[in-house]
Amino acid sequence: MNPTGRLAAAREHLALLRADHDRQRRHDRYIVTLAHDYGVPVAEIIATTGFTRRAVRRLLG
Repeated sequence: MNPTGRLAAAREHLALLRADHDRQRRHDRYIVTLAHDYGVPVAEIIATTGFTRRAVRRLLG
């Protein structure tokens, strides 16, 4: 593969990685919000997911 082709492939893979992270972030927000709405305490969400308190608060908005 020529350097231009490698560069294009690297950029495409980075874009796919970003898309995967965005999807995962939306999924995490959905699950954490749903658990919180159903009455799961923040402390339990933290203990179960391994997320920091700050991350959980950020996901909850």
